Amino acid sequence: MKRSKIYIAALCIIANSTFLSSCNKFLEEDPLDTKISSQFWKTPADAESAVNGLYFGGCLT
Repeated sequence: MKRSKIYIAALCIIANSTFLSSCNKFLEEDPLDTKISSQFWKTPADAESAVNGLYFGGCLT
C-alpha cells in the first residue's frame, strides 16, 4: 500500500514536469525596440492617431 503511493507520487511528479517543460512558446515575445513592416503607418489616419496619442499622454514605441 505504501509502495503504491510512492509510485503514484513519482508518476505525478514526472507527468507534471513533462507538462510544464513542454510549453515555452507562450514565453516568447516580439522585440519592443524594433518595428516590423506590419507595424509601420500605412495611411495618413494612422500617423494622425499616433500624433494625437502623443498629445494626449501616450507614447510611441
